[in-house]
Amino acid sequence: MQTAVIPQVIELLITGLPESGKSTFVQNISTNVRDAQGWYCGDVSVDEQLQLKLLEPPRLRQFDFVWLRDLIEHISVPGIIVMCDSARPEYFGALVALLEVVHYNHPDTPCILVTNKQDLDGAWSADDIRLGLGIPDFIHVMPCRATNRNDVKRVVVEMLYKLFR
Repeated sequence: MQTAVIPQVIELLITGLPESGKSTFVQNISTNVRDAQGWYCGDVSVDEQLQLKLLEPPRLRQFDFVWLRDLIEHISVPGIIVMCDSARPEYFGALVALLEVVHYNHPDTPCILVTNKQDLDGAWSADDIRLGLGIPDFIHVMPCRATNRNDVKRVVVEMLYKLFR
């Protein structure tokens, strides 16, 4: 008789500014997506021993930066993915403020800045965003197209490497 393996469940926060590609990112990698009390949640089965839950904050509340700051102050997750629309530099100032809130409240939590929409005209490269915004080295910056499953998978795998080092 074999014992059932109960998978370890790891929750990751997927946050960022409105229209940065958070929902597309979650949909593209998840086997099951659902709305749970306003949160957009996606499940990713890594293997029979590991399950990821991708958590995107409620869409209507994400426009309220004070609420988002309060959420980040109080949430407890082992990893945070921050989405950025790399073709909308007018939001880069707000992005820097969001990253500062994340780092201030979770200095030891792995954080990846995903520079999404790399396929759009006028998109800043991940390196340009890192240099132009002065993103510190402890925040990993990765280019991505949330519409491309392989790009999304690469980001999730990188987060797993950071979590299990």
